[in-house]
Amino acid sequence: METLLSYPIPADEVQRLRELVLDQNLFATLPACLQHLTALETLSIKDNKLLNLPHLIGHMVGLRILRVDDNPMTTLPYELGVLPHL
Repeated sequence: METLLSYPIPADEVQRLRELVLDQNLFATLPACLQHLTALETLSIKDNKLLNLPHLIGHMVGLRILRVDDNPMTTLPYELGVLPHL
């Protein structure tokens, strides 16, 4: 199982990241570092092994599109309901 431990781009550029596609990577969990991507508008994590989304997803206030297709999730976190643009 692979784990994303750090960003592949400089930290100052991460703050401006608008789209992140992590499809087909066999992720079972999402790394906590994603909560710092507050400008992120699109997050695609399709076709992974996610059983749930972490509560940290509520920090991603810029999210407009969230793709979670083809993951074995049965519930979604409450925090998704408070994201203003989702």
